[in-house]
Amino acid sequence: SIDNKKKKIRIQIEATLLQSKYIKTKPIHKSQKVVKVDDNCVIFSYELIPNFEFESLLLSFGEHVTVLKPKRLRDKINQRLENSVKKYL
Repeated sequence: SIDNKKKKIRIQIEATLLQSKYIKTKPIHKSQKVVKVDDNCVIFSYELIPNFEFESLLLSFGEHVTVLKPKRLRDKINQRLENSVKKYL
């Protein structure tokens, strides 16, 4: 479900080392690139039009993935997580 009227944006996520192994072998998107690797995590970048399925995939990684950029997507994921937590309080 992609809105072709929207432009692709650059997205960066940070993944734990364990999760990054999975993401490397099963890329999230064809534009996936490794930006940085250190002792604790791997940063990946993507050029795409984010949609509900992409957000859901990121959320499926739980605490093992964090959206770094853009702030708009980071805030949207954060809001979805907050809404989920409220359902368990």
